[in-house]
Amino acid sequence: MYNRKSVSLEVAKIGVEAAIQEASKNPDMPMAVAVVDDHGELICLERMDGAQKLYADMAYRKALTAAQFRRDTREFCEFLMGKGISLTDGWGPPYTVVPGGLPIAKDGTPPFSVEVYGAIGASGRYRDEDERIAKAGLKAIKNALWPSE
Repeated sequence: MYNRKSVSLEVAKIGVEAAIQEASKNPDMPMAVAVVDDHGELICLERMDGAQKLYADMAYRKALTAAQFRRDTREFCEFLMGKGISLTDGWGPPYTVVPGGLPIAKDGTPPFSVEVYGAIGASGRYRDEDERIAKAGLKAIKNALWPSE
């Protein structure tokens, strides 16, 4: 029987809340955070008060890209650039190479020999800040999934 592992709604909420809490340290720059399952299907999305709809769309796209390509969006951008490939050479929307999307994996480095359980994406600030906020959510998710590690 096929038994796929994915992030539950309860765990997704933990990650989103942790990321929003981190983002709330600067409430003048509202943002959005999304968590998807291992196939890129949306599990949970939150938008801070005042955050544009575009931020929610981009948070989802970042998480989707990280889940389906099994690597963070910054690394995916570097990979494509290293191969001389553009995102528009075969994929394009809804995928993105903007940093802020991170796969949820127990250990190792995606995309190879690592089981990806989903991904988290954050959007609404500059790239490095989006990625930092997503990492706060990812840390909370990993602590919820694998508390003893």
